[in-house]
Amino acid sequence: MNITEENNLIATCAWYALYSIDRPFVKVRSQLIFISLLVFAPSLVSAQKIEKDNFEAIVKFIPSSLLTPETPTLRLGVELLFPKFIKHGMSVEFDYGFRCNVGILYPDVTWGYGAYVLDPRNIDEKHYSKYHLEVRKYFKPIRRSTLYLAAEGFYIPYTFLLEGGLTSNGYSFSSAQGSKDIRGGAVKFGIVIRLKSIPKLSIDYFVGLGLRKVNLTYSDLVNKIRYYHSQSYEDYHIHEGTETYFRPHIAMGVRIGYRIL
Repeated sequence: MNITEENNLIATCAWYALYSIDRPFVKVRSQLIFISLLVFAPSLVSAQKIEKDNFEAIVKFIPSSLLTPETPTLRLGVELLFPKFIKHGMSVEFDYGFRCNVGILYPDVTWGYGAYVLDPRNIDEKHYSKYHLEVRKYFKPIRRSTLYLAAEGFYIPYTFLLEGGLTSNGYSFSSAQGSKDIRGGAVKFGIVIRLKSIPKLSIDYFVGLGLRKVNLTYSDLVNKIRYYHSQSYEDYHIHEGTETYFRPHIAMGVRIGYRIL
C-alpha cells in the first residue's frame, strides 16, 4: 500500500466525519453509511492485496458507552494501523455512537439549571449521536499486553424537548426546545490485552481526563406566561437563549476488539 492510498482512505473517513458534524442530526440512512464505512473500509483496503504485515484493522465495540449517564449509546469503531504508523507504534481510530436506551433512567445532574431540568421525566424527544477521533502511541509489548497513550477529540450534537418549566427572566412555559453542542478532548492511558485462546480478540481498558465545552440553548418556548419572579430562585430556572460553559471530562471504559486484517 503506497502513501497515496493510505492518505485517500484517511481522507475519506475524515471527510464523512466532518460532513456529519456540519449536519448534526443526519438521518438513519446517513448513520448506516457511516457505520458501513467504519466496518467495511478495511475490507476495501484488503481487496487491493495489501500485505497483512504492513497493515492492520481492528473492529471495535465499546460496551461501556451503554452506561453513560446522560447519553447512553451503542458505539462502534475501527482502528487502523498503516505501515508508516506501525513502525512508530501509532494508530488512528474512528468511533461512532448512536442513541441506545438500555432501560436505565438517570437524573441529569450536569446541566445544573433547576428542578425542572433535573427531573428526567420532563425530558422528551432526545436525539443525539457521538463522534470520536483518536490517535494512539503504543509502547513495547509486555507478553500479551501493550500499554498506550492516546489523544482523543469528540463531538456530541444533542437536542431534546423540555416539558414545562420556568425562566430566569420571569416566565413560565409549557414546553421548550433545548439543544446542546458538546465538543472536547481528552488524554488517555490504556492497556490492550490479547487473549491467548483467541489471538485476534482483544480487550482494551482505558482511563483519562480532559475538558468539554458545552453550548446550551433553550428556544421556541410555548405558552409563555408572566409569573411572580423571586431573585433568590433565579439559579433554579432555565435561561432562554444560549449559554456556554466548560466541564471536566472523565474518559473511562472498556473496548472489545477483533482484528480482521
